[in-house]
Amino acid sequence: MAAITALAAGGCGGRSTLATEDGGAPPNDAGPGAPAATCSAWSVAGPGVTISAPTSAGSMSYFTSVVPSGDGVIATWSTLDDEPSSTWSTRPLWFDATPRAAIRTHLTFPTAGGVYVNVMSLAVSGVAFAGLVDDPLNGCRFVPLDGDGDDLGASVVVAPPGTACSDLAAVAGGFSFLSTDGSGDGRWTLSTVAADGSPRASLLLATASPSVGGRLVLRDDSFLLGTFEQTDAGALATSLQHLAPDGSPLASPFLLTDSSASLVSMAETHGGALTAWLGDASSIFVLPVDGDGRATSTPSRLPRPGAGPLYGFTLAPAPNGDALLAFFELVESTSLYDLFVVALAPDGTPRGPVTPLGTFADLGVVRVVVEAPAGLRALLVFSGGLGDTPDGVQALPLGCLP
Repeated sequence: MAAITALAAGGCGGRSTLATEDGGAPPNDAGPGAPAATCSAWSVAGPGVTISAPTSAGSMSYFTSVVPSGDGVIATWSTLDDEPSSTWSTRPLWFDATPRAAIRTHLTFPTAGGVYVNVMSLAVSGVAFAGLVDDPLNGCRFVPLDGDGDDLGASVVVAPPGTACSDLAAVAGGFSFLSTDGSGDGRWTLSTVAADGSPRASLLLATASPSVGGRLVLRDDSFLLGTFEQTDAGALATSLQHLAPDGSPLASPFLLTDSSASLVSMAETHGGALTAWLGDASSIFVLPVDGDGRATSTPSRLPRPGAGPLYGFTLAPAPNGDALLAFFELVESTSLYDLFVVALAPDGTPRGPVTPLGTFADLGVVRVVVEAPAGLRALLVFSGGLGDTPDGVQALPLGCLP
């Protein structure tokens, strides 16, 4: 089974007051103006919650993306049924993992022969929210949303049928995303749109290789782009390149690793950015880089309490400039996975021990959002089984340990 890498959730928006169904809102323990917390570790802060279960025996829910929204988050997933068709849904959650409102259903469309290819990504730009749906049969769709995940208007086709779109991210005054026609010739396009989905600009990227494995939009709207290609020795070489907001190069590509890595997860820190990748089935490497994506140290292997093969990880920024890494590994001779988190300093050094969060069934994409500005809470959202519940979309609250 191939490793599944979940990229860090992108975007960060302003805080807003959003009412619960009973009129309340969960408190924030940090007072106004308090500095963001530095966490030595993270622990489970409450029961996990199933936020969406399959609607029938023949359906499957695939979680893909989560972004901060007020005092919580918005999560998104697709449900694939046996017609075959795919339905895109969102749901707002509090940081204690409880739903803030009911599931919002957006688009339903046929899939390519029942194969799961449709990916939804969310982003928040200031107070504007949006979703991007990768629908190769009908064209990529952009949907303006509010802070609860409700549609603000009709979907807008932003790329033609046959195009694969991904990685919606916030930029000044709107959003950007990547797309390719699937020819495999390395022709990736960066497109920017306004908050309503109207086109602003597009540029064909001169990427270092045809395979894109991650993107991190920085505070100035420039971005680091991860690409990978196969070496003569049969391994995968992964590189980073710093590109301007319009997609033009700002620096030459920097080789991160030429081992077995492909996808790279990134989080902006106070020291530049932190990167993480799988060196092989049993190793996670972390490396701090500067704003041009060039190493400021040497890669370090993350200490692990277990020895099972790794199957996924995600790296997310914390408000104090640190990063939070979550990863999961297969429990030997089972179909279960152990899930772990660790707090990392900007130089990639663990702030404390790796913390086990529990054992889960059929883990898929895992992503995490750390609450801003206090940094005292985080929420893990993932595809998989939680205890005796069926596979679906799950949320698990985390608390900061000083």
